[in-house]
Amino acid sequence: MARPRKSTAAKEASGSYKKDPQRRPVNEPKPENAVPPMPPRFKKKEATRDPWNALCGWLYDLGVASVTDAGIIEQYVDNYVIARLAYAEIAKHGVLIERPIVNSEGEVVGVNYVRNPACATHAAASALCMRVLTESGLSATSRSKVQTTIKQNSPAPQTRAAAWLAKQTAAD
Repeated sequence: MARPRKSTAAKEASGSYKKDPQRRPVNEPKPENAVPPMPPRFKKKEATRDPWNALCGWLYDLGVASVTDAGIIEQYVDNYVIARLAYAEIAKHGVLIERPIVNSEGEVVGVNYVRNPACATHAAASALCMRVLTESGLSATSRSKVQTTIKQNSPAPQTRAAAWLAKQTAAD
């Protein structure tokens, strides 16, 4: 499997264009740091609204939020909720569940222990969440490759995120 392509921003930050600046893409769009609007179906439920606001706040603080990211953020939130529901199911019933062994007369003669199907659901949804976080520069590994700049007189990232969340809440 081939290595994933490095973004222009990552190449710029690592100094790839210092030697050959003519290799820098000329027509690449650079979206401004803006938060995408929350899908209406997410506004109704706290389970979807909170992860949306949190991820958008993190991306906004890093200076990489874009209106074009709405689809990938929506995918993250959907899978995050699925992972949380699956985990609740695992916590309730355990990793292994009993499956009765029934003889030909229909009598239960024993039990088999099988893996809870919620384990596979949780693993798949968590993997998709991790992929979105990695693509967005929010995993530990990918965060080390992202370089952002915060202006000298701008508030701390936590303050900016809190202000943005307060503005979002007031708009609702």
